[in-house]
Amino acid sequence: MIFEDEKLNLSKISFNERHEFYNCTFSSQDLKELKVTDSFFDECIFKNIDLSNCSLTNSKFSDCTIEESKLIGINWTSISSLMNCTFNKCILDYSIFNSMKLSKNKFIHSSIKEADFSESELESVEFCFSDLYATNFSGSNLKKSDFRNATNYSIDPAFSNIKKAKFSLPEAINLLKSFDIIVE
Repeated sequence: MIFEDEKLNLSKISFNERHEFYNCTFSSQDLKELKVTDSFFDECIFKNIDLSNCSLTNSKFSDCTIEESKLIGINWTSISSLMNCTFNKCILDYSIFNSMKLSKNKFIHSSIKEADFSESELESVEFCFSDLYATNFSGSNLKKSDFRNATNYSIDPAFSNIKKAKFSLPEAINLLKSFDIIVE
């Protein structure tokens, strides 16, 4: 089924068949543990949505904006694609993104605590103003990524490509942790 330019409530849609959403808006919905399968979201807006522990199997997101939403504990590796999406003022704690191609997505002003981005392609991704406490970036390509004003990240430059990535002080000092040196 195809939906275009609509304001929808996802909880009222049966995901037993493939759905395509173009330029749709989803706002102020509690969709915890919703199971979405084989769906495509293009240029959609999600605002004030709770998708915590949601299952997004074989779905695609392209050019979507997700604002002020809870997306806690989602295993994003089960989707087929996440391209050019912006997560603004979201909670993505405990999310799994490992081994994904996420270049050019934006995770700004968000909480992304204890998430897993290991072995991911994160070139030119923005993490500005986000809290990245205990988030795993091991083996990731962070080339040209933007961490300015992000906090609590722990990235080991020996195991992640950070060429031309942007960082700001004082948090950039965290890049030296793995070298077991003393900075005074």
